[in-house]
This record gives sequence, structure tokens and C-alpha cells, in this order.
Amino acid sequence: MLHIGRVVPFIVFGLLYMKDWNIGNNFIFTMTFYIIYYYSFLRYSCRIYVSNGVIRVNYVTPWLADRYIDINSIANVDYLVSFWDIEESYKKSRNFKNICYDTMIVYMKNGTIEEVNINTRMSYFHKTLDYISKSR
Repeated sequence: MLHIGRVVPFIVFGLLYMKDWNIGNNFIFTMTFYIIYYYSFLRYSCRIYVSNGVIRVNYVTPWLADRYIDINSIANVDYLVSFWDIEESYKKSRNFKNICYDTMIVYMKNGTIEEVNINTRMSYFHKTLDYISKSR
């Protein structure tokens, strides 16, 4: 979704330009469309790196701070998935339509709970959780 999100505004603007709207209307409509698209699909887009005993969640947007979690201090990992993951059980899946991101719930050994909202490719999220579970 992230790579599509970079191209979508240009496609929408081009299609509207071919409809003979004026540039002001095209710009306003395209920006409104992109804001809705971002809020719906790209809000917590990130990349997850696991190396040297640290999980690093690197968010694409600059206003979200990167998250660092030490693997050795993790007691358990759980998750909630987006509404579109059909293969998951109903207990782990959300049924609310505008939640298009996953939540990784990390239970630390000191008793704290960290909820990390992430938006990655569907298969990558499960691979990351499997790797974290095996490396603890």
C-alpha cells in the first residue's frame, strides 16, 4: 500500500485533469482523496528490523517516533490484526472497518505492556512474529 500511495495522487490528478476541471478543483479533490487514503491505509506504515537483540519499528512518517524493544526483556507477544485478514480467528481480528493496521502487543518481563501499531505487508507481520517468538 505504501508504494501505491506514492503514485495514487498523480493518477487521480491526471484523471481529473482529463475531465477538464480547473487546476484548483483538481488539486483540492486530489488532496482530499489522498488524506482519506492516507488515514485509511497508510497511517502506521513501517518497516520492522530485528537485529542484535532489538526490534526496531521504523515508521515511514516523520511525526511517528521509531520504537525500539529489547528482545531479551519480552515475556510474551500477542497481536490484533486488521479487518481484512480472513485466515485469523475472530478473537484476534477486528471487525471495525476503518482500522487498517495491526497491533503488536508486547508483554515485558517487568510487567508493562507495550502496544505497537504497525502497517506492513500481511505475510511480513506473521513472519516477524514467528521470528520474535523463536528468538526469545
